[in-house]
Amino acid sequence: MFRCHLCREVVPPNTRPIRRVVETRDRQYPFRPTANRFKRKPRVDDPDRKKGRIRYRDDPGGAGREIVREVLLCAACAAGRH
Repeated sequence: MFRCHLCREVVPPNTRPIRRVVETRDRQYPFRPTANRFKRKPRVDDPDRKKGRIRYRDDPGGAGREIVREVLLCAACAAGRH
């Protein structure tokens, strides 16, 4: 059960809410060295190679968008019937 943020009606149990993004913002993500950790699989033709060797990769960062606010809507409000 939840209350629709638009019409303020209480929705029956076991009804999934429909989420709508209302506000977003631009975001700059910084460069992060050795942020991503993973295991490298050993090659089949090289029996001397260590198993499960851990490697690191840099995260380049960049630009993106983040959700600031979203609302929960009932099916009627999401379809525009209210």
